[in-house]
Amino acid sequence: MNVQPYTKKQKSEIEKVRAAFQDYIQNSGYIDLLWSDKVGYVLLPLNPESEDGFRVESEPELIENAEMLCERLFTEIFYDVINFSGKGHDTDKADAEERAEVQRRLRPYIEKFPEYKSLAEPLYE
Repeated sequence: MNVQPYTKKQKSEIEKVRAAFQDYIQNSGYIDLLWSDKVGYVLLPLNPESEDGFRVESEPELIENAEMLCERLFTEIFYDVINFSGKGHDTDKADAEERAEVQRRLRPYIEKFPEYKSLAEPLYE
């Protein structure tokens, strides 16, 4: 079976995003990005705090394009900041300090991918 889940351009763009976020993905206990020859990239949400070790937290997501992957990774970084701030509130109640930290953490990625800046802005504005 010879399945091509992406065009060459789509795969190249996704690969650029994956490479830029590689350290983040590798060090995160909450997500993994896997390759499938049949469907392409799959983002796997994990729960490293389950009683029996790492567990799949929810449905895996098929990555359709670079924009989707970038948006999803921006959101993961946002959740990291909010959930580990120690303030114990919902993500929709992020305060100015947390939003500034989100902006600081996203800045290097936005600089690499200015075309996706509009995806990040709602997370810290």
